[in-house]
Amino acid sequence: MGNASLETFVPQGTGAYWKATRSFTTPLDLRDYDFLSFYWNGRADGKSYVVELLGQSGKIWYSFQDSWEAWHRVLLPLKIQDGSHSVGGVNIQKVSTLSDLNPIEALTIGNEASNPSAHGVFLIDGISFDSAPAVDVRIQTTLSSFDISDGKTTYVVSANNSTLEMSGLRVSSGESLSNYFGNILARTNYDAENGSIVLNISLRIPPPVYPSTNSSIRLRLDPIYSQTSNGLSFQGGQFSFDKPIPLPSLQARNNSAEVLAWYQDDIPYALHLSERNLNIVYLNVYPLIRALADKSLSQTAIEAIHASASEINLPVDRCPKRCSTFFFTNVERQSEYLRTFRSS
Repeated sequence: MGNASLETFVPQGTGAYWKATRSFTTPLDLRDYDFLSFYWNGRADGKSYVVELLGQSGKIWYSFQDSWEAWHRVLLPLKIQDGSHSVGGVNIQKVSTLSDLNPIEALTIGNEASNPSAHGVFLIDGISFDSAPAVDVRIQTTLSSFDISDGKTTYVVSANNSTLEMSGLRVSSGESLSNYFGNILARTNYDAENGSIVLNISLRIPPPVYPSTNSSIRLRLDPIYSQTSNGLSFQGGQFSFDKPIPLPSLQARNNSAEVLAWYQDDIPYALHLSERNLNIVYLNVYPLIRALADKSLSQTAIEAIHASASEINLPVDRCPKRCSTFFFTNVERQSEYLRTFRSS
């Protein structure tokens, strides 16, 4: 970083301003891009610097505050609303008089009006326009309605067509995802033929911020724990909880699935399904794992896990030759692979 950087030297003076300008011989069409990004060699002077994108009908004006030392990647989102934002750990402001991101004729970088007489050596590197990878999340259910929360607002999704603005979604640093991309929309559609609700959320993954070299997105769906159970029932007996444990609603929709164990109130705990020389066992163990975090329920949960391990008759011996048995659990995600057994 910095071997081929743009170096601007500003001598000491009074009331001096500096500006570096790049005019584009062929104007740029930035409608398919999400960010203007560059690396700035920070001076930690707490002062503001300005970046402008100039078009025929106006300009987009950004300012960012230099609050770090050494190199740091600055991300300037192209499609966010005007105002103050925190993006990638950098405080920025945006004001736009530009109606469209096409055509863009020039780019300028310099010191801000509140920061006169900024002198010394300024280093900029890796100026680029970036597109963020897209992730489309699809949730489909035959429930008549369900709740979904973005961490800030809880929405009721029902059998109709609607649009939700999910402004509470955040990245791991705690910054709002809308600071990077503007409004995050989720659309619901009702499939009358199948009697199901479909929720589609279109997300984009923010680019990495130096020194990180990659970025990722992780979503988690937490069911609503609307009921409780007083124990587990097995094919050969049962185990009673000292205290009721909260449960989400869960139904086995495959009629060929065999219930090996269940929470009292008929919610499946262990399901077995044989398909194409495969034995598939699903363990609905997350309610017990979740209860471990509650001091009043942790001992009950531990005893229930031990009881289920000894009481459930796992179908390994019913697996035909060259058949594999797969165990799945919902401890971390619905399809977490635990282990594979192969019969001789």
